[in-house]
Amino acid sequence: MEITELRAVIEGLCAAKAAQRATAGERAELRTLDARMRAAVEAGDTTAYRNLSETGHQAIREIAAQATAVDVLDRLRYRGVRYQFSVARLPGRPRQGAEEHSAIVEAVVAGKADKAEYEMRSHLRSVIGALYDLQSHGGLYGVPGSTERAAPLKLP
Repeated sequence: MEITELRAVIEGLCAAKAAQRATAGERAELRTLDARMRAAVEAGDTTAYRNLSETGHQAIREIAAQATAVDVLDRLRYRGVRYQFSVARLPGRPRQGAEEHSAIVEAVVAGKADKAEYEMRSHLRSVIGALYDLQSHGGLYGVPGSTERAAPLKLP
């Protein structure tokens, strides 16, 4: 949870900077990633969605050109990656995540820094909510309130 809270702040900054810096080519690349992510969700391809989500976040970081932020996020990534795959498996989460990513892309492409930051932070707050959902179903280990090792996600 703490990792994702920190990511929300740092990635929010990156989204704002990306909105200020994105070239026409980078905006086109983000639109393409967004379309591919939505197509993966429509096809029910959770693995492709998860990979495209990560690629989208990485693209925004690169466009932002905030080397220190990227360094911190890279270090945090390895500590939270095991939960990210479980979140993507929650029912309805890929569709919700794709909608959130689309809002981020739309703001970055439009050059709206404040909106891009807001959308990125909102997206990651939504991920925190999904992590709490996982925890309530016994899918997290090492999170306050969770006492068992992560088991395969079993939802009704």
